[in-house]
Amino acid sequence: MKGIAICILALISSGPLAASNVADARGGGSSSAVGVGRSLPAGVELRPIFRIYRDKTATHNTNYYWPSNWEDIGWKLEGSLGSVSSTQFENSIHIRSCVGPHSWNYFTSSDPNCEASNGGVIIPGNWDIGYVSTVELPGTAPLYRCSFWWDKKMRHFDTLQADCEGWGGAFLDGVLGYVFM
Repeated sequence: MKGIAICILALISSGPLAASNVADARGGGSSSAVGVGRSLPAGVELRPIFRIYRDKTATHNTNYYWPSNWEDIGWKLEGSLGSVSSTQFENSIHIRSCVGPHSWNYFTSSDPNCEASNGGVIIPGNWDIGYVSTVELPGTAPLYRCSFWWDKKMRHFDTLQADCEGWGGAFLDGVLGYVFM
């Protein structure tokens, strides 16, 4: 818990997450601070999303809430990935967290079957992330999915950077959709 508090303070002072978004990451709420002064498509209910990382298994996960006890097993907050909508809107697609084909390989997908033909599995419970735009809108940015090999196992992570953040050996899978910034 102490490590999470330090990470949150570092993110607040460095900028990418607003203080209200960090608090919402732990509690699962939405933030009214995101998108203030911007016209959003009808039906959009903003939900901040963020990426967490577990070093022991080189695993990343994108979510809008902090799963219980994950800090106890080594997960750390990496940063904000903007906001999705908790509700469907025109030109949107639903994304969710999936796992596979290797253990500890969480990945984000718009496939309702979690890309089962590639070994992906739907995680039991509610691992829905929300809705992203399928078209670029003012105030949005592409959410990319990248892949890399670690210990002969496939790993994925989502990012706002087309170069996969310069991770050695990482390659771009493509654009999942557009998130609100």
